[in-house]
Amino acid sequence: MRDSQSSETLTKDPCSSSHTVVPELKFLCGADLLKTFLTPNVWKSEDIQEIVEKFGMVCVNRPGCDPLQYISESALLTRYKHNIHLVEEWKQSEVSATQIRQAIRQRKSVKYLVPDSVIAYIKEHNVYPEE
Repeated sequence: MRDSQSSETLTKDPCSSSHTVVPELKFLCGADLLKTFLTPNVWKSEDIQEIVEKFGMVCVNRPGCDPLQYISESALLTRYKHNIHLVEEWKQSEVSATQIRQAIRQRKSVKYLVPDSVIAYIKEHNVYPEE
């Protein structure tokens, strides 16, 4: 952009209000869920492809899991491995989201595993009905 009064070139401030930042939506999961991508009849291959191709993943490693192996065992995951971001848990938790969902469905307490506001939301919206 040129200022009409001078020959100086003006640059646009990237922090100005006219600069639009578009957030990226990623599928966040644990490595235990990534492993289910390899299990027949759990996921449709077109759903897996849509997740890893269009959105990408952030996959948190779990004790006893090997997400790099899961990726290498799948041609589809290998093709989109550039869009699968692996994260090491900084604090090891022996409880996975899968275990929390199962406990809620079985009407077991998850009081000290998730925040009270999350428990209230899950109950209010019946997020995990009994099986």
